[in-house]
Amino acid sequence: MIKNINVVIIFFCAFIIAGCAAAPAPAPAPAQQAPDTFFAQQQAPEQTPREPEPVPQQPDPVPVPRQPDPVRGELVMTNAVIHAVVWMDTLAELSSRSYGIENLYYFPLIRLANANVISDPDLIISGTSIYIPNLQANLDNSGARASLKAEMFSTAELYERRSMPRTAAEIRNLADKL
Repeated sequence: MIKNINVVIIFFCAFIIAGCAAAPAPAPAPAQQAPDTFFAQQQAPEQTPREPEPVPQQPDPVPVPRQPDPVRGELVMTNAVIHAVVWMDTLAELSSRSYGIENLYYFPLIRLANANVISDPDLIISGTSIYIPNLQANLDNSGARASLKAEMFSTAELYERRSMPRTAAEIRNLADKL
């Protein structure tokens, strides 16, 4: 039994020694020239100094606000505010913040101004830039007021179908006053 252990130990040691002997030798370091000699060999012909070429500067990528697309009616987009939608924004909340809490139900104006990106007043996508038009300017314009009134009746019908009668009634009451 001891003889077998000795054979195993000798075999193991021989294996380790053979592995070390087979390791490649490190490569010699490349010869380096003295700094003076190197620069003397690399001298370029005399040239007149010239101005460095200007590097074109890239402007910071700033999203360019899109122009309002033509929408139904004659909305007044003068002094419209661009708003970047964030998570949990709603048109009603944006209307309340922009037009005052008493004008909460004028959110169909925002939807109308952004008809190309907002198809459902309860679903606006984060990261979207939308226009919030000036409420008073649109109420003062007869064409914009007529478009807003039609949009408000359409939105009231949508909320009736969604079983939200209070919202539908509030929007309809405002539309009747236009």
